[in-house]
Amino acid sequence: MALLRAIRTDSAYRSDDDAIGEALELLRTAHDGSDFVDTDTDLLAPEQWKAEFRRWAESHACRGAKVDDSRDSIYSDRGA
Repeated sequence: MALLRAIRTDSAYRSDDDAIGEALELLRTAHDGSDFVDTDTDLLAPEQWKAEFRRWAESHACRGAKVDDSRDSIYSDRGA
């Protein structure tokens, strides 16, 4: 967020999207254009990667939030 704030203070950007685009370009440059790849997971077999992912997901508490994700609720403001 500090990077985005620093970019936005220049007032050279017309929108947040422009500022974010510049931030991403700066990050690419800072990392010599290399992809952001976690090489540890690249080397795992698919089943092992899946097990690691499940272990990671299960380490987070379930919040038990109920969300109405029905089509009617998602598009309710668009009318019929």
